[in-house]
Amino acid sequence: MENKDMKMNAAYALNLCTVSVSQIIDYDDLNVMEQEYDAILNNLNLENMPHDEALLKILKQILDTITFFRIQEGDRRIMDMKYRQKMRNAIWSAAPNFGLIVAGGNPVTMAISLASQVGIGYMNYRKTKAENNLDYKEQQWKLQRTAIEQLNGLQRELLDTAWRLADAYGFEDELRLSEKQIKHYDSILMDDNAMRKFDRLEAVKSYFGAYPPFWYFIGNTANEIARDKALDISDDTKAYYGDKAKEYFAKFWETNRFPLLREDQLASACALEYADILLDDGNNQEQVLDLIDKAVKFAGNTWDVLQLCAIGYLRAGANEKAMPILNSLVNEKYNSSVNAQLLSAILINEYTNKNNSIAKSQYESLMHRVNNTNHLIPWPNGDNSSELDFYENQREMSSRRYRLMLKNYEDKYVNIFNRIIPIPQDELDRVGADYSASRQEERMNAIEHILKSPRREAFLGEINDINFGLELIDSINHMLASLSKLKVISNVDHIAEVISNTISSKSKDIEKIQEKMRSFSFTESDYVLLQKIVNDELLKEAFDEAKNQAESSISKMNDMGELSQATTELADFCQDEEIALPGSREDIIGDIVANPAKPLYVSPKVLGEKEEYFSKIMAQKEVMTGIIKQKIEGALSGNPNIIVIYPGSDAFNEYFSKCDKNVKDYNNEVLAILDDRALLFDTDLLFTTFGILIVERNSLKEICLYDSIEHDSKSGKFIFGNTTFRNNNIDALKLNAALTELKQAGNRR
Repeated sequence: MENKDMKMNAAYALNLCTVSVSQIIDYDDLNVMEQEYDAILNNLNLENMPHDEALLKILKQILDTITFFRIQEGDRRIMDMKYRQKMRNAIWSAAPNFGLIVAGGNPVTMAISLASQVGIGYMNYRKTKAENNLDYKEQQWKLQRTAIEQLNGLQRELLDTAWRLADAYGFEDELRLSEKQIKHYDSILMDDNAMRKFDRLEAVKSYFGAYPPFWYFIGNTANEIARDKALDISDDTKAYYGDKAKEYFAKFWETNRFPLLREDQLASACALEYADILLDDGNNQEQVLDLIDKAVKFAGNTWDVLQLCAIGYLRAGANEKAMPILNSLVNEKYNSSVNAQLLSAILINEYTNKNNSIAKSQYESLMHRVNNTNHLIPWPNGDNSSELDFYENQREMSSRRYRLMLKNYEDKYVNIFNRIIPIPQDELDRVGADYSASRQEERMNAIEHILKSPRREAFLGEINDINFGLELIDSINHMLASLSKLKVISNVDHIAEVISNTISSKSKDIEKIQEKMRSFSFTESDYVLLQKIVNDELLKEAFDEAKNQAESSISKMNDMGELSQATTELADFCQDEEIALPGSREDIIGDIVANPAKPLYVSPKVLGEKEEYFSKIMAQKEVMTGIIKQKIEGALSGNPNIIVIYPGSDAFNEYFSKCDKNVKDYNNEVLAILDDRALLFDTDLLFTTFGILIVERNSLKEICLYDSIEHDSKSGKFIFGNTTFRNNNIDALKLNAALTELKQAGNRR
């Protein structure tokens, strides 16, 4: 390596570390920190890295700091989910049908440039974050204050390292990025307007001669503009940005002649996007394959990048290079269903059109390496039956998954309905019961035991204030609102009608039992009757209708794009509703999606009680929620670490997913959560119509009725039962005034 190159690499090494630490701080995001750790800081090419003690020391300090604060493995899986399904959907929307694949010619003539449209996971997350589409995770994944403090300290040490490296290698100071330049650069990368971002990057490019990633980012932005069909710009303007993309991608390779990273996702992305442009131009086949080869080299075992490499090879007609990658992806269970499908199509094509005798043996090997051979295109029998059989298999698998999911969803709500009348946990433990339909007899034994014990009066007092019918209707409307998110459910209003008819037919029984709960005369036989209604009658016909609608919708799907999208919706739904996901998890994964506003599918009128009574109950909830929104939110200091969360939001579902069972029991009772995220041992307040749940470290500490709350105006402390509460980010006087109003509203019935 020449002296000039050594100087450039020393400056690049310094800039790489400085920008990495700066981006971790500026993004303030655990996932970005994880990406920097995996993609850069834990992936150094020691052969090209300057051998300098000062640089080694700072690298070790950065790695040690990040290791202490690394993200949990479970969260990493969640972050990967939507991206992988997005890639599967894109593959099937881009590929022709299997009949054309098997018939001959190019096995996959892609309609879009997948690397440019979908991108690598590293970039995908950052772009989505810049577009403000990760709000519900943003707070959860914020860096701890102590991590920020330590990383800020490392920034100061990097300045000292800069002096020592500049002295040792004699590189010009202009090659070193200053903290001010990096902060500005970070803010540009988070700009969600591509054309403005490109102009801003153009304005600062003279500072980045010793930082190759810059040239990828500016090229990527130009490529994004050139390919954006929604942008109202002329073809000449798009061509201008396309040429800029090629210019800057070439500049990346020029400045990255001696790479400092063994595996480099940005280098792979640059190569793949550059290859996409050249393929669209219809020439430079040799250069295209050379670029994809580079992408494979720098990908290492980063599966999402290798997925794009395989598609790139197929698009370039290099099937022989794509097949080993597809094989590896199947073996490693990365998008295994779609990759097994592609590989089986290619092998059939190789056998039938190219007389490749080994292809059949490879196909048989593939059959033994996949969990479900229905994912594969059947080996041809001399007619088109294999294609027809394949699509029928895909529809049947999708229908079966939806049937299983809807059964799990029905079980979930039977469980929720059974919880409306809560049984003391020690009694449930004594008889080995839970709230599932299968434990009905054990719960009846628990109720019988309680009603014959000295605890009878206390239990009747606890259920006296429960409005079974209203709780039931409220939960059903939540359930139907969620079902409405599924496109395969074509008529949720009809399902609501079926449920309304069932409830209406049982309304007199429910009303009688409700009166007995209010008059402290509730008996075991009343509980038995409610159990029969909930477990055996209420949802059976409705979910049969839901399953029929789903199967009918799926039976009309005739391409893999539609079926893949149905799989995405299924996975999203299961993740959102926290129910078991049918099928192999590596094949069906999704992300938590926002809950829609909850319409009133089933009216309380079906219960047969006076409409005025239910109107009062609903109005009470609305009034109390209004007090929380106006008064309690108004009592907060504005610190982003303490927020109010409401039902129907992703943050609300996320909160309960982390809590223990005793907190989850009150999911449908909670009007709002005052969530304190700043303290290690935080105390959260969950507001209901009857009082406050005090939750510490995701566990229920106690329940305090509004009537029992005490407030010391001098100290600003609140007494919630046995819990003393004070938070400097809350105005105690305003909070006390709000609690007084909630108490008054809660007593109005």
